[in-house]
Amino acid sequence: VLKTMKRGKGSEQLKDLMQHMKNQENSFTRSTFIVGHPGETQEDFDELCEYLESYRFDRVNVFSYSDEDGTGAYDFENKVEQELIDERAEILGDIISKITQEKLEEEVGKTFEVVVDGESSEHEYLLSARKLSWAPDIDGEIYINDNELNEEIKFGVVYSAKVTELSGDKLIATIIKKV
Repeated sequence: VLKTMKRGKGSEQLKDLMQHMKNQENSFTRSTFIVGHPGETQEDFDELCEYLESYRFDRVNVFSYSDEDGTGAYDFENKVEQELIDERAEILGDIISKITQEKLEEEVGKTFEVVVDGESSEHEYLLSARKLSWAPDIDGEIYINDNELNEEIKFGVVYSAKVTELSGDKLIATIIKKV
């Protein structure tokens, strides 16, 4: 499927590159996958599911294939049925949700640098922050609910924060020092 989409030289080289990236200190891996590209077989889909479960990206998005006029795949004849595309997208979504939740649970008790973006839309007493490796509005937010500094927290400033708990899919943290 990668070759028909003109995405590199195949899955093995891509897997090697992804593993190299993941092995870097403080790595944060994010990717997007399309399900239901013309020619995608059950074997292809099963391999993708196995890869996602074993690699454990920090964040993943999944999209369902749809025809786009002017693309190479638009005229392909071996289209995947929409019902099967939807089913596969749901399966991947479940795998992604489970891994994302587990990755967030692993953060509880850890200390890392965050940037405070502003007040949280969740509650007036919470601030919205994110790890420096997280993209704004994409990778989620960390709620700051406490401050060990004897000063007001400023937006756009980098602080060291300790994660105290996980509430749903949100990390809750305390600012412990200015970086």
